[in-house]
Formats: sequence, structure tokens, C-alpha cells
Amino acid sequence: MAKGDSKKVVSKKIERFFEKLRGKTPSEIRKIKRMAMGSNVSLGTKKKLFCKKCFSVFNSGNSEIRIKKGSKIVKCKKCDNISRWKLNSS
Repeated sequence: MAKGDSKKVVSKKIERFFEKLRGKTPSEIRKIKRMAMGSNVSLGTKKKLFCKKCFSVFNSGNSEIRIKKGSKIVKCKKCDNISRWKLNSS
């Protein structure tokens, strides 16, 4: 990321990156997250697509997903990190 990139340019780069997330490496995900943090752009719901500890992509092969008591629990099989998100009650 160049130092003069605006929020619009960075958010477009992030959108393009997350369109084809399937083959991305953890280092690429880490770079895109740092770019978003550096320009104060929120990832929003995109941050639920990868592990916040090892930055591996959540897909059917490397994560366990459970729904329990109004929350979604995702366990990364690579690093055994557990992420919990509250589900909407409506």
C-alpha cells in the first residue's frame, strides 16, 4: 500500500482480495488486514472468514462450526483457536 492511498482505494483493494479468498495464504491475509488497520477501514463481516490467530481461511476442511445457545462457535483445526460470534435473535 502506498502512503497516499485513500480509504476508497484501500476498500476496493480489500473487496477484490476477498472475492477470491479460497487460495490465499496466511501471510497475504495478514497483509490485507494490516492495510485495513493502517487506513482505518473496517473489515466488517469479512473478518469472520479467517482465523484471527493463524490467519488461515475458514472452509469446510479446516474448521468445525457449531451453533449453541445463540452463538456460532468456529474452531480452527490448524491452531485450535475458538472464535465465538453472537447470532441475531430475530
